[in-house]
This record gives sequence, structure tokens and C-alpha cells, in this order.
Amino acid sequence: EHSDFNKIKIAAAGGIECVVVAMRGHTGSEEVQKQACEALSHIASRVANNKIKIVEAGGVESVLAAMRGHESSAGVQEHACFSLESIATDNDECRRQIAEAGGIER
Repeated sequence: EHSDFNKIKIAAAGGIECVVVAMRGHTGSEEVQKQACEALSHIASRVANNKIKIVEAGGVESVLAAMRGHESSAGVQEHACFSLESIATDNDECRRQIAEAGGIER
């Protein structure tokens, strides 16, 4: 699909790392965190290699930090959940990384 091709191109151009850097640089901005989580969700969706790149770039930790930093923001929580779901879908290693990063409370 054309959309998946674009996601691969975004990742190859360093887009994932740029999103994670933006999240780390603007932890207090609810809007940046929400939009970054949404971007990671879309980039991860249906592209297995992008899921791995997000994990390697520290994206899971950044998403979880956004959730902790903006607990009262329904938008951040919603997009962060979608992001974690997209990263975890059909990828056991990514699910393990999410769990190890504290994304699943026991």
C-alpha cells in the first residue's frame, strides 16, 4: 500500500528519531506529546520494521513518559494507547520491550 511505503520512507529519513527527540525536548507540552504519540502510532501500523525502529529509538519509553507526564490529558492517553497497540501488534519482541519498560502493570 502507498501509505506503508511512505511510512518506510519516513523511518529511513530519520523521522522516528526526530519524533522521539521532540518528545524528549518538549515533555511539558501536552500537544507535542499527543501529536508525537499519534505519529508513532501511524508509523508503526502495519510496518514490522518500523515497530522495531521505534523500540530501538526509545519510543516506548517516550510514550510511557508522556502518559505519566500528562495523566489528566485524555488526548495524550488515547494516542499513547494507540501508539503502544500499534507497536505491540503482531510483534512478540516489541510486546516484551513494552512490558520491560513498565507499559504493563502487574
